[in-house]
Amino acid sequence: MPSWPEELTKTATPLALVFPLIPATKVAGYDGAGVGRIKELDFPGGSIHEKFNTKDHFRMVFNGETDVIQRIILGIDFSRLGTVKHFRDMDEATLKDTRAQLAQLEYNIAYQALSLQDTVDLATFLVQATVTMQRFLFGTVGSVGSVPGVGGPVDTLAVTPSELKWIFRKQVVVH
Repeated sequence: MPSWPEELTKTATPLALVFPLIPATKVAGYDGAGVGRIKELDFPGGSIHEKFNTKDHFRMVFNGETDVIQRIILGIDFSRLGTVKHFRDMDEATLKDTRAQLAQLEYNIAYQALSLQDTVDLATFLVQATVTMQRFLFGTVGSVGSVPGVGGPVDTLAVTPSELKWIFRKQVVVH
């Protein structure tokens, strides 16, 4: 049986042909040693990069429209710093130091101590908070104009070393 990275590599190229307009997607799973890994597949081309593993780090990984999640968990949306003139005018060393200081705003969550139910509840809360916030906003004061990109029924899949388990899964009706 091929290893997880080999199987992922075999799968990435056909996916790139089927979904050529998707810039990147993440795939999560566990390797044979029980280490959780997140790989990013870049399309087109099917190149694969490891973004995270639980041996080196144990934290939350999020992508997509993350501004609300960043404000909740990190205390600041780092992707919006460029909209503030003060940050745009900083030299590289000062900006790096400022980002390190702002990183102290992040909530200290003991992710490794969370139960599976706690992680499901946290993920569901963050997605629902994004859906709800996007319903009311139109960008930021410094960057006006945005269209909600998160919404509708949310599927939740728990990935553990021993199983994949649907927690919430919408029903698709085919006519």
